[in-house]
Amino acid sequence: MSLLPVVTVTASPPAWASSPVGCVSAVEDEAQAVRLAVECGQRVEVLSARTPWVTTTAEETGELTWRAATVAERAYVDGEWRSVDPMLRVSAGGIEPTAPVLPMRFSPGGDAPLARIEHEGRALELSSPLGSLPAPSVSGRTLVYESVLPDVDLRVSVDEDGTGFTEVLVVHTPEAAANPALSRLSFPLRTEGGLSVREHDGGLSVVDGSGLEVFASPTPLMWDSSGGVDSSDAPLRSFGARAFDDAPLLVERGVAPASEDQVAAMPAEFDGEAVTITPDREMLTSPETVWPVFIDPTFDAGEGVTPNDWTMIAEAWPAESYHKFSGDNGVGLCSTGVRSLCQDRP
Repeated sequence: MSLLPVVTVTASPPAWASSPVGCVSAVEDEAQAVRLAVECGQRVEVLSARTPWVTTTAEETGELTWRAATVAERAYVDGEWRSVDPMLRVSAGGIEPTAPVLPMRFSPGGDAPLARIEHEGRALELSSPLGSLPAPSVSGRTLVYESVLPDVDLRVSVDEDGTGFTEVLVVHTPEAAANPALSRLSFPLRTEGGLSVREHDGGLSVVDGSGLEVFASPTPLMWDSSGGVDSSDAPLRSFGARAFDDAPLLVERGVAPASEDQVAAMPAEFDGEAVTITPDREMLTSPETVWPVFIDPTFDAGEGVTPNDWTMIAEAWPAESYHKFSGDNGVGLCSTGVRSLCQDRP
């Protein structure tokens, strides 16, 4: 192999290569962003239009590009934008996600509210239906309050994009399911900042004075473990390989059911003080039920906070609900910002 000599020449760049003084990649003002993009020949982000989901950039042509992500890509924490980080940490106020889109706090045990979620001075607090809580174990973005009833754990998980949380009671045995405390579950609920709670299509809509939805809770569900996952130590499982030739599809078992699971809806009732759900007795007493059984309500950012919504229809499972599913499920939703297993698909 022959090596060519390296010659260093010092010279002034041509006029066309010079960038005007003040060329930056982002500015607050839209008009300034457009001017700089044209003059500098580069994209310039409009910071005043930035949200956790939306990025607006001025192009070299003077046009504006608006890009909206399906799940939140960033969070505004302590006066600065950061990557979303739902991992839980212990703080002076309780247990909190590191960098969520919506501030959240969870009970360290005792009589404190189970969960609190906030948005711009408005808040919702949800308490345990079973009274005082033990100190939880914390792993990643999940807390587990063990043995809130005999053979029943309370598990809370922060959404991957930091916009809400899922709470599930994990009922491990038929004997635990026979406990009268599980016949009807009432979660005390309190709001701040002028919010009101409305029943909506089996779930709840938490709105401000103008009717804008700030928080939302879809119809609570319960599901068994017919899909084959036998412990919360293995929360990810394949579902759907028989219907798709693609890579195995994944679902987070402590958050949502797998396609093979038995699923029952539990329409929520709100009486002004508590959200009440009635678990399906047939599932809890059926010899065909595979344990553990999971019983949830979920609270997330409402339509007035996030501009995005998604669902899918799976011909293989026409009765299954895939509204705001987690992960990519082999379709268009696939964000490496929130899922490391995301892969490019043709």
